Amino acid sequence: MRKMAHSSVLRYAPPMAENETRAVQIYGTALLKTQEQREFARAEKTIARGLKSFLEVGLALKRIRDQRLYRAHYRTFEEYVAKRWDFSRPRAYELCAASDVVADLSAIADIRLLPENESQARPLTWLKAPKHRRQAWKMALKMADAGGRPVTAKDVEAAVLKLNSKDQVEPVNGVPVYDRADRIRAAFGDPPYLGGARRRYNCPEVDHRQLIERLETFDAWALSLSSTTLQQILPLCPDGVRVGAWVKPWCAFRPNVNPAFCWEAVIFKLARSRTRQQVTIRDWVSANSTRNRGLCGVKPDAFCFWIFEMLNLRPGDEFCDLYEGSGAVTRAFRTWVRRGDSAKVMAGK
Repeated sequence: MRKMAHSSVLRYAPPMAENETRAVQIYGTALLKTQEQREFARAEKTIARGLKSFLEVGLALKRIRDQRLYRAHYRTFEEYVAKRWDFSRPRAYELCAASDVVADLSAIADIRLLPENESQARPLTWLKAPKHRRQAWKMALKMADAGGRPVTAKDVEAAVLKLNSKDQVEPVNGVPVYDRADRIRAAFGDPPYLGGARRRYNCPEVDHRQLIERLETFDAWALSLSSTTLQQILPLCPDGVRVGAWVKPWCAFRPNVNPAFCWEAVIFKLARSRTRQQVTIRDWVSANSTRNRGLCGVKPDAFCFWIFEMLNLRPGDEFCDLYEGSGAVTRAFRTWVRRGDSAKVMAGK
């Protein structure tokens, strides 16, 4: 849950946008400073030049996305690219990722040629570590040289698949070679619970309808809520969602409430089916509430690992915590990715 502490006063900040690490304000023309307006205008001119260079366009889109320069007139980056440039969300992110790849390759002195178009760079985005991208691109150049022709997108894709098919590929800083298949974007929402925003955090109530619309821009998502508000929020969700339970063996009891509330609900929108080879997991987790973590509502690691398992995430997926707060969920995801074997993480090994 996104709460911010300052001068020993607990304050609430709105949900985080993708790639955003600071507090987000409601959009409006007054939010763009003069320098930001100039930056936004330069970026848009780059895109408007007829999309001559995918590298320039991708970097411009990335700059607009990361600095949230769209916020004067649009609520989300997805809304901006759709209405302003008629780009689909996947297309915009493909351009951003492809420009990242070329920028990464251009920093290497021993690479004599760089991808000339987005179709050549796109397969390299399936690899997450810069070392693996460089290896794949060099393999593609060698394939083209052997055939006596310029490098093509098929050469790059073949190199990526060949590199990815190796049985033993050394990870780089804990990052393995990732398969392109089924890579998804996932999000977790842990807002102030319905009815408790003003009482606990002195902030307006969260519009859960808008929040769920925001979550629906991702492939898979999870939303935490109190058990008492499940019947109010569940009808706002799309068909096909599932409900899980966080059971708390130890938790703070409310005065004069008996039976006590000892579980919280989590609504899941799943995007990746589990295979027969994967361990069957339960739709509930048992984990104690956090204590002495500074902020109310901080989720324990065991709960976070369960969320990742329920969403069936893989280390190559994108994950966004919409209410960053203490950063506990993001840190747990990094731990989960770093350890690699999610089964061991779930078992606490």
